[in-house]
Amino acid sequence: SEAALRVDGVGYAEEELLGLDTRRRARLAGLTALGIAVARDELGALGAPLVGRREEELVLERFRAVLALERADVEEEVLRAHYETNPRHELVVRHVVALAEPSAPEAVQDSARRKAERALDRIRSGEPFPRVAADLSEEPGAAERGGLLRPGRRGSWVSEFWRAASALKVGEVSGVIRTQYGFHVLRLEERRTVPFGEVRDEVALEAAGMIGGTEEAWSAWADGVGRNVAVDTAALGGWLRGGVADSASLARGPGIRYTGAAFRTFLATRTEERRRELRSGPLAEAARVLAGEAVRAGAVQRARDRGIAPPPGAEETLTRKWEARAMGWAASLGFEARLPLEEVKVRAREALGTTRQNARLARDEAAQRGPLLRAAYPVEGLEPPVPATP
Repeated sequence: SEAALRVDGVGYAEEELLGLDTRRRARLAGLTALGIAVARDELGALGAPLVGRREEELVLERFRAVLALERADVEEEVLRAHYETNPRHELVVRHVVALAEPSAPEAVQDSARRKAERALDRIRSGEPFPRVAADLSEEPGAAERGGLLRPGRRGSWVSEFWRAASALKVGEVSGVIRTQYGFHVLRLEERRTVPFGEVRDEVALEAAGMIGGTEEAWSAWADGVGRNVAVDTAALGGWLRGGVADSASLARGPGIRYTGAAFRTFLATRTEERRRELRSGPLAEAARVLAGEAVRAGAVQRARDRGIAPPPGAEETLTRKWEARAMGWAASLGFEARLPLEEVKVRAREALGTTRQNARLARDEAAQRGPLLRAAYPVEGLEPPVPATP
C-alpha cells in the first residue's frame, strides 16, 4: 500500500502507524532519519545545521570581543605584547578512542576502558600506532587516518584531551585518558608555535575578557542594527503556513536580507518543543525571534567581512562532538553502519516503543533533536504545521 509516512527511502503504511498521533509520528520520522544517517555514514551531514550554528557562535564571540576592544581604544601593539608573554601552540596528535558516554551503563564503560587498555598494551609492545588505531579506534574515519587528528590548538579539543596532549613530549604516548566521549590513548606527533597573526582573534578575545565591557559593546551594536530591521509579518505568517517559498525575504535591515530558508535552518537547531512553539504559537513571538535572528545573521556577516573566523579546526571538532553524541544514541537504539533500509525501519519502530532504560533515554534525548534529524532527508506524510495565531 502507499506510504502514509516516508523518510527518504523508508516508507510506513498507515496500518503500521495505527495508534500514533502526530507527535509520535514525527518522533518515528526522526528516529528513522537517524538510522538512515548511521547506515549511510552521513552523520556529519545530519548535524551540519547545528555544527554551523555553533561555528557562528564562535565567530560572534570573537566579534563581540573586537567591539569591546574598539570601544576601549585598545591598540594592536597592546595585543601583540600580550601574546608575546603567552604564546600559543598547535599540537598534532594521533589517538585511539573507545566510545562510552558518562551516562552509559557501567558494563559499557568497563568494556570501553579495557579496549583502550588493550590498545595501549599493543602500542607499548612496539606495534605501530596507526595500525592499532585502524584496528581498535571507534572514531569515524580513524582507520583511513591511522588515528591522526587535524592539528589542534587550545579550545579545539575538550579540556581533558588538551591537557593530556599538552603534557606529552613529541613521540610520547599517554596512558588511558577519560573524556566525555570515552577512553583515549594519545601520541604527540608534533608541537608548533603559532604566529601572532593566526591567533589574533583569540588574543583579542582573551584581552576583552580581561578589560570587560563585552556585553555592553555587543548590546549597543545589536540595538543600533535592530532598530533598523523590519520583519514582514505577512510573509512570515504565510511561510509558517507553508504558502510562502523559502527564498522569500522575511526580514530586512542594513546589509541584511533574512529568508525563509535561513529561518528554517534556525528552527532545525531548536528543540522539538521550541520549534513547535514558534511554528504554532503567537505570530508576534515568531516575529520577535526572527528579528533577533536577522540581527545575529547581520553580525555574523559583518564579522566575516572583517576577517573574523572560528578557531582552526573548529568545524572538525564540533562535527566530531556531534557524531560522538549521535553514535551514542545509535548504539543504544540498535542502528548500525550499512544496515539495509528495511532493517532501519524495523529498528526505528522498535526504538519508538522500547522500554529498555538506556534505549529509552537515548530515544528521548534524540527526540529533542527531532527537527534537526528530520531536516536532513525528505519527509512526507506529517501533518502540516498549525497556522500561527495573530
